Amino acid sequence: MHVAATRPALMWGLPLPLALALFVIGAEVQVVFKGLTGVAWALALVAPVWVAARFLVARDYNAVGVAVLWLNTSARALDSADWGGASVAPLPVGSARGPRGMRHA
Repeated sequence: MHVAATRPALMWGLPLPLALALFVIGAEVQVVFKGLTGVAWALALVAPVWVAARFLVARDYNAVGVAVLWLNTSARALDSADWGGASVAPLPVGSARGPRGMRHA
């Protein structure tokens, strides 16, 4: 499979969901600070994040998606040692400690 089949939609070098999220953050900052001061604050906050994300995406277009997936699974699993780690799968692959509930006879 070639890379064009797996590449997400890009807007100025960033995946579309991330670019839209940064636009919304910039718009919110611009609304809070009115006039040209708001535009300056929005650019001061969004531009460095945009450049950093652009460097992150330069080698792997799906790096932002992988980072979000890690935040939703492994970063939130503070008890992963007890339960056997975090997983993206909705159902566990195998139980960490054995069967729960009724014991098998």
